[in-house]
Amino acid sequence: KRQYDIVIVDVYGNTDIPFTFMTREYGESLRRIVKPGGVVMVNMIAGEQGDCRTLLGALEAPYRQNFHERLLRSNDEGAASVPHNIIGVYGNALPQYEGYRDVQIPRQQPYADDFTPAERIRQNCAA
Repeated sequence: KRQYDIVIVDVYGNTDIPFTFMTREYGESLRRIVKPGGVVMVNMIAGEQGDCRTLLGALEAPYRQNFHERLLRSNDEGAASVPHNIIGVYGNALPQYEGYRDVQIPRQQPYADDFTPAERIRQNCAA
């Protein structure tokens, strides 16, 4: 029943992530605990091109479905097609954060608790 101004998600080990963090149910739960005007900051390991872009889309889906705005910051702009840290900020009224930008990643629907091909997506992005 508690709500928070900021939620920080950092559950990644290389491209390994529990599949539940790619699901619709996770995103809906997260939306309920973030205060209006609050933000979610996520440390993801993915990429902006190739198979790693598919992984980024899957990781982002629960957040993008439940929050209107998002900004991303990559720690390695030259490594867009290999897995690297990407920090995402999601909310409904985001201020501008220095060094963050909107990355054109196609929207996709989040997976569901009963269907998440997480292993295949992660392996395709493995460096």
